[in-house]
Amino acid sequence: MSAASASCSKRIEIVTVCIGDHYFGICMDRIQEIIRTTDITPVCLMPDYVAGIMNLRGQIVTLIDLESLLMGATLERYLNRHTLIIRESNEPVGFLVRQIGDVIERDPSEAFEPPSNLIDEWVDIIRGVIQDKGQLIGIFDMDRLLEASLDPGRRRQANENIHVG
Repeated sequence: MSAASASCSKRIEIVTVCIGDHYFGICMDRIQEIIRTTDITPVCLMPDYVAGIMNLRGQIVTLIDLESLLMGATLERYLNRHTLIIRESNEPVGFLVRQIGDVIERDPSEAFEPPSNLIDEWVDIIRGVIQDKGQLIGIFDMDRLLEASLDPGRRRQANENIHVG
């Protein structure tokens, strides 16, 4: 499946994360490190899904709450969460998640096209789908996910289409 393999090479290593009741994967080649979330400094006048900033060894990192960005739900408190530090050309970005799963290795040919019934906001950010331990895992297109995290209008529209129950 060419779309899912475009950002990853040969066999792909994928870190799985649970966001709400959904499983997603991020290619390891985009992850700088995974850390426990510690001190977060809130920033005024930012969209709800921006948890704040943190100092990571002298470098300021913007922290995005993926659950809030994708589902409109905010993690009750950010501490004791995991942060995936993503390599970005301009500056690192941290994605907050509740739960980190396994690192799995797959051949790109094992990935399927995303289902045609995904909501519009997810169609743009899911490159493909793989199966692991009976769960379907949507593989993020990191460039598009980063774009979505920088577009506050996108989140408002997503909240109108998603109902977290």
